[in-house]
Amino acid sequence: MQINSPSLISPGPSQANQKSSAQLSSGLRIQSAADDAAGLQIAQGMNSQVRGLNQGLRNLTDATSLVQSREAISGTLVDNLQRMRELSLAAGNGINSQQDRDALNKEFQALNQQNAELLQNSQFNGQSLFNSQAGQVNLGNSGQNFSLNGNQLAEQLGQGVLQGLSLNDPEALNKIDQALELANASRAQDGASLNGIAQASKTLESNSLNQQRSLSSIQDTDFAKTISQLRQSQTQEQAQILLQAQANANSGQVLRLLGG
Repeated sequence: MQINSPSLISPGPSQANQKSSAQLSSGLRIQSAADDAAGLQIAQGMNSQVRGLNQGLRNLTDATSLVQSREAISGTLVDNLQRMRELSLAAGNGINSQQDRDALNKEFQALNQQNAELLQNSQFNGQSLFNSQAGQVNLGNSGQNFSLNGNQLAEQLGQGVLQGLSLNDPEALNKIDQALELANASRAQDGASLNGIAQASKTLESNSLNQQRSLSSIQDTDFAKTISQLRQSQTQEQAQILLQAQANANSGQVLRLLGG
């Protein structure tokens, strides 16, 4: 009579161990809705909020670039106007000859033309910088916006006080002063907008960071806890395997004695 002793078959990793390994490798505690249905729903909602806030920050970065571009060009306009004012004062000097005044007027006209081109052609992402209406910068979530001021310098200056201006105009100095007042007011408004954007960005960054911390506490793996659980489970499995092996060995000896 031949009696076959039972063979030892090592079981594969348990479902708990597989789950722990997946959590460690991905860094996420919630792998599927079955792991934590309520937690998954909360985490997805918070994730939407975080992604919205981060997009809002990118929107504010674009707005910053737009305002900075306009402010820089406005600075060039002011520099040109200051030089035009100097030329206007020089042209009023009775010591200068007509030839001198013609030379002054030539430079004056060139600067005025440059200003007109800057006002008419300056754009950011295809949008006019000096012929724009007030707009809203979306901060990433419903109902949250930052108001961005418009700018009408192209109409106020290029098509207004500076249009066709020359040193032969007796009101040239007064018109230049008006233009300077408008241009400087525009720069001041852009400066205020940049300060407001910086404050809004700071608030969004803080909100995003807090949301990410809360999201992490819900969906991310607690590595210390998970590693401890995994090691404990693996130790238990190894102990069970050793006990089963010993039991199989003892069973085999009994069967051999009986079969002998």
